[in-house]
Amino acid sequence: MPRGQKTSNEIVYKVMLSVFSTGNYSETARQLNIPVGTVEDIYKRNIDKEEFTKLRKEKNDEFIENASRIINKATQLLERRLDTALESQNELDKIIDQVFEIDEKDMNEKKKKAIITKIERIQLYNLSEITTALGTVYDKRNLAEGKSTVNTDINVRMDKKVEELSQ
Repeated sequence: MPRGQKTSNEIVYKVMLSVFSTGNYSETARQLNIPVGTVEDIYKRNIDKEEFTKLRKEKNDEFIENASRIINKATQLLERRLDTALESQNELDKIIDQVFEIDEKDMNEKKKKAIITKIERIQLYNLSEITTALGTVYDKRNLAEGKSTVNTDINVRMDKKVEELSQ
């Protein structure tokens, strides 16, 4: 956009919509191929206008709805993984022991390790990615809802425990 040129209503709307969606001036500038300074200026000049206040709320509500849906799916997946792990942990351990007991001439070490790797994927060990993603989306949803992302109950209980111990 040339300097000093009037910004069209279409560009203003695109900028506002993009910033509401991405939360990022640089990303909006890249998407729309306009300078970051222009994006920031358009945003600051229009943020308090009624039409954009409503649009921002709609985008925020949309994000909260999507985050809640993702949290529900992640929680279901986590629950299924935990159920599977609990139901089959002993059996999986027995299978791993049996694989290690197989004679070298019947199965080489490479094949043993490949089978064990497949079994371990079923086990409870690989939940960190799900729980990290779940926690991240949960925190972002809380921020969008204006809620705290800190578990203050834990802090309060810890403060009481420290107080009790110091007496």
